[in-house]
Amino acid sequence: MSKHIAIAASKGGTGKTTSVWNLGFGLALAGARVLIVDCDPQDNLRLIADIEDSKNSVASAIETARRRLRKFARASICFQAEDEDSRRRSLHPTG
Repeated sequence: MSKHIAIAASKGGTGKTTSVWNLGFGLALAGARVLIVDCDPQDNLRLIADIEDSKNSVASAIETARRRLRKFARASICFQAEDEDSRRRSLHPTG
């Protein structure tokens, strides 16, 4: 049976990253299998764990998805505007 622990706070500087690292490290020393996920774009947990710089972080994946969604939304809005213009032209033909 697995257990999930989440540590979150909206305010910065509250020790979330340090707490997560110490808790995960302690659980691993006790023999537990531990997966630590850092969703903070600052990616400080990677620095604490001394892991090489990586573009494959959760924060980077979220930012990439956000950029793609914005691009899709803008394209969708433009497409809807074009459809609206063609509907108006068909309802009110000129000439």
